[in-house]
Amino acid sequence: MIKYYSFIVSIMMILSSHINYAQVGVGTTNPQATLHVQGNLRVTNTNNTTTSTDLLGNCSQGDITSIKVGEGLLLKNNELTNTNTSSPTKYKIAGIPIATVAPNQNFDNFNFDLSGVNTDVVIFRLAAAHNYTISGIGGGTDGRHILIYNSNPVNLTINNMNSSNPLNHIDTLGSATATSGVGTIELVYDGTLNKWIVINIRN
Repeated sequence: MIKYYSFIVSIMMILSSHINYAQVGVGTTNPQATLHVQGNLRVTNTNNTTTSTDLLGNCSQGDITSIKVGEGLLLKNNELTNTNTSSPTKYKIAGIPIATVAPNQNFDNFNFDLSGVNTDVVIFRLAAAHNYTISGIGGGTDGRHILIYNSNPVNLTINNMNSSNPLNHIDTLGSATATSGVGTIELVYDGTLNKWIVINIRN
């Protein structure tokens, strides 16, 4: 009898060990995770009033991952990411060389590629050899916020409402404005009025 009980206990321990480390498949005989569901998943009776802090989604391989809810969520190419990986706000910066062949060259409808490679860039560092002027900025969308950093000791002038394309106008709230050498110009695009608005300029 003692040998019989010892045999039963041994079998139970083996099964318990196997279950603890097994991968369970639902709709598949080859599970690739602790729980692998091949097919639709339904969860009901989730009457939880606790404030959610994470969103769940699945990657291209089907693995479920979570992302923190809050500021910094970016939807790009049908993928949701959190650009705010830490509590302080972080701005992406892109450097753009300005090919000025002569002083006071005018750039109409300047292309920052705001809807392309620079879709999530806020600060644009411009470097020119001569004084230059920007009369319009292309690619504006409602609420788009950019900051132009004129990094060389030359003057950057922003013309007031003088773009050849009305959608790219820049409203300086007056006459043309300029940096005195190195400085920054901050703008926001108003999608209702279809123009950029200068909200700050610093030297």
